[in-house]
Amino acid sequence: MKKVGLDLPAASPKSVYQRYKDKEIFNYVVTLCHEATAEQCPIFKTNVDALYAREAERVSWSVPDFKSLTGSEEARTAAARKIRDLIKAEVIKFLSQLGIATNTT
Repeated sequence: MKKVGLDLPAASPKSVYQRYKDKEIFNYVVTLCHEATAEQCPIFKTNVDALYAREAERVSWSVPDFKSLTGSEEARTAAARKIRDLIKAEVIKFLSQLGIATNTT
């Protein structure tokens, strides 16, 4: 991610449940769940809806899980870049739908 100017923290992100427990409020909750390969997607989405349905709109993007990548390091890196670019395209599209301009260089 540093190659595209994103410096992500090394710490693991908080779970949706921890954020709910911490009383964090959101307008949107984006789920990244690849429907074709993730059996837990329906359960997770149901739980997100149960926690946040009153406060937030759930937006779902079908994105492969980085953990599912196999092959050589070069193949995994190439596949990870495709996933990264897919997420970037989804974010830009979502922001555009909200009327938020982005710098897509």
